Amino acid sequence: MRKVLAALVLCLLLAGCVQKPTINYRDCAVQFNNLQAVNAKFKFDLHNPNPFMLNGKVNYKVFVQGVEFFTGQSGAFAAAANDETDFTLEQDIELAKVFGSENSLLQAVLGGQKSIKVRVAGQYILRALGFYDMPIGFDQTVEVPLPDREQFQKDLQDKIDRSLQNIDWQGLGNILQNL
Repeated sequence: MRKVLAALVLCLLLAGCVQKPTINYRDCAVQFNNLQAVNAKFKFDLHNPNPFMLNGKVNYKVFVQGVEFFTGQSGAFAAAANDETDFTLEQDIELAKVFGSENSLLQAVLGGQKSIKVRVAGQYILRALGFYDMPIGFDQTVEVPLPDREQFQKDLQDKIDRSLQNIDWQGLGNILQNL
């Protein structure tokens, strides 16, 4: 009983000593995987004002145009004492799923839509002194660009041209003659 009471008193004392770190959004780097998907890297800074290292993981959710699309958890990482640590949450976003179909994506891009709203929200669950857990929340909405209209049209035309090159026109002619 004494050990439990001593541990409780120690936890209460430490809770007052652990300063809450802050998380700030830095930027989002986007790379197009193809016409239908992007890889988004959401970058954050974690400032640890404490004189000791903190360890933790990030639990997060990604919302695209207001709809929850993904949940995830980062690997564990340390935040050095009295220092800034950066972390990145990386997610592939399938644009056709965002728009409901490839046709809707095509209409959006050709219609001039330049980006989609993506919200990243979550918590860094830090572990201080090996046993004290403290959640630090973050919530950031960013604009993720869609493919450029001209490039999209060019890539689409190239895809159509490649498809037409793979058609066996003579075999198709023979089938049509036999009908």
